[in-house]
Amino acid sequence: MKLRTRIFSAILAALTLVSVTACGQEETSSAASSAGSAGSSEEQVEITFYSYSLLNAGQKAGTQQLIDEFMAEHPNIKVTGVAVSNSDMAARLQADMAAGEVPDVAQLPFRAMDFAANSLGAVPMEELAGDEYDEQFSGMYPNGLALGKLGDLTYCLPFTFSTPMLYYNATLFESAGLDPNDPPETWDEVQEYALAIKEANPGVEGIHVATTGPSSGEWIAQSLIYSNGGEILSEDRSTILLDNEGTVGAMQMLRDLAECGAHGTLTEEEAQEAFLGGNLAMYLQSSALYASAADAAEAGGWELRGAAEPAFAGKEVVPTNSGSALFVFTQDEAKREAVWEFIKFVTGERGYTIITSEIGYLPLRPSLVEEGGALYEYAQENPQLGVNLEQMSRMRQTVSFPGENWQAMSNGLIEMIDRILWTEDPVETVVSEIAAQEQALLDS
Repeated sequence: MKLRTRIFSAILAALTLVSVTACGQEETSSAASSAGSAGSSEEQVEITFYSYSLLNAGQKAGTQQLIDEFMAEHPNIKVTGVAVSNSDMAARLQADMAAGEVPDVAQLPFRAMDFAANSLGAVPMEELAGDEYDEQFSGMYPNGLALGKLGDLTYCLPFTFSTPMLYYNATLFESAGLDPNDPPETWDEVQEYALAIKEANPGVEGIHVATTGPSSGEWIAQSLIYSNGGEILSEDRSTILLDNEGTVGAMQMLRDLAECGAHGTLTEEEAQEAFLGGNLAMYLQSSALYASAADAAEAGGWELRGAAEPAFAGKEVVPTNSGSALFVFTQDEAKREAVWEFIKFVTGERGYTIITSEIGYLPLRPSLVEEGGALYEYAQENPQLGVNLEQMSRMRQTVSFPGENWQAMSNGLIEMIDRILWTEDPVETVVSEIAAQEQALLDS
C-alpha cells in the first residue's frame, strides 16, 4: 500500500515500538546536578555558542529563542551567540583555537564529526554528562542519538537534522492527470510522473534531487548509494568503497533522469527558486524547506504535499541525515557545567519543541508527537513531519570522512553528482575516478 502522508497514527505506533522509554517522560533540569553547578549557582558564567543558524534568515529567530528561553531559566548563565557561516565554521574554529579563544559549544555539520573529535578535541558527551548521561538521553530516538557516535563515544548531539523528503506540487500533478494522493514510490515512477507533468506543462521542470553544489551537500547522494546497496567507507575507516555496483546503479538512475529530460539543469539555488515559484513539480530536499515552501504555495495558489524518499525497485530506502549537531570544546570546568545545562535544555522537550515548530527540523524525542505531547497538534497539522519521523527507523549515519581532507572528500561526492548530471562521461568511469580520488585524499 502506498504511503499516505496524512496517516499519522501508524507512524506514532512505530515510533512507540522503537522508543527506548515509556512515552510522556517529563524533562527536568537535572536532579543529580550538584548544588554548586553552573545551573544552580549564583556565580555568573558566560559561554560562547558558535552557530551558523544565527546567520540563516529562516532559522535565526528560532535559534535566538532557544538562547533567550535558556537564559531566562538560568539567569546566572549568559550565552553569547557567535554567528559564523556553515562553510567557514571549521576554519573559524581552528583559527580561534590557535589564538587561544576556544569556543565553548559549536554547531557543526555531521560530516565534520571525525575532524571535530580527532583534530579539534571535541569533548565526548559521556565525559561531559557523567552520571547524568543515561537519565538525560533516555527517551531519545535511538537512531537519532546514534548519529553523534564515533566508535563507542558520543561526540555530538543532533541539533537541526532531517531525512530526505520528496516535496511535490499537487496542483501540477492534477494538471497532468496524476493523483496527488498517490505520489511516486520508486525512481521509475518519479521519471514517469516527471515526464507526464512536463508534457502537460511546457516550461515546468519535473524533478530535482538536491545533490548539486555545496549548499545542499552530499548527504542525499549518500542515501541514494546506500538505498541501492552501495557502500562508501569501510568499517575500519581506511578504505573507500564507492566503486561498486550499488553506487554505479544509483548514479545511472540520475543519469537516466537527466538524459530523458525528467531532471533539469538547474543549480541548487535555481531549483529551490523554481519549486517555490510553482515551476518544479518534485524536489527531494530537507524538511528545513517546508516552512518556506508552505508560505510560497499559499501565496502562489498551489498545493504543497510531501512524501517519502523514492526507492529503487525491490529495495528499501536507507535515509541519511542532513543538518547539524552540537559539539563541546571548552576545557574550563565551570563553563563545562554551564554548557551541560545548555545542552540539556536544547535537547530536552522544550528545546526540540522550538527546533521543530520554529526552525523546521526533527524532534529527537518521540513522546513530543504522541497524544498529549507538546508537538502532537503540530504533527497533525503538518503531515510532512510524520514522513520524516517514519524514515528515522531506517536512517543511517551520514559518513564523516576521517583526516584533514574531510571537506575535500565530501566535495568529491558533489563533484561525482555534477559529472553524472552535467557531462556525458561514462557513469562507470566517473564513479571509478572519484573513488580513486577519494582514496588518495584519505591516504595523504
